[in-house]
Amino acid sequence: MNRDQDSEPGLFTSAKHLLATFVSATKTRLELVAVDIELERSRVVRQLLLAVAAVLLAGIGIILLTLLIVVAVWDTPARLPVLGALTALYWIGVACCGYALRKRTQAPGQLFKATVEELGKDLESLTSRK
Repeated sequence: MNRDQDSEPGLFTSAKHLLATFVSATKTRLELVAVDIELERSRVVRQLLLAVAAVLLAGIGIILLTLLIVVAVWDTPARLPVLGALTALYWIGVACCGYALRKRTQAPGQLFKATVEELGKDLESLTSRK
């Protein structure tokens, strides 16, 4: 009976240490997920700001280029075909951008890549001990 009483605190202590280790590992992984989310958020915001700036500047450049070409051919009978060709060129550009955007949005993301790798290492280390 004395022996059983000695093993119970040891079992309880082992279970408590196991639970503490589990909670600590879970806390670490959740912190890693939070860092991954923050990094991804800042990356997306940075990319959106750059994209907006690029679109704005490209729009201004296209308008000025179109104006320059139209003014250059204004007194010729080719002004309507030139405007039509420029319009077609811009719509082809819109279609290419739409295709590229659709292709990029269908590509798999890298969100939580580090977290998944760490969880894989954890699983591997736990299964290799058996």
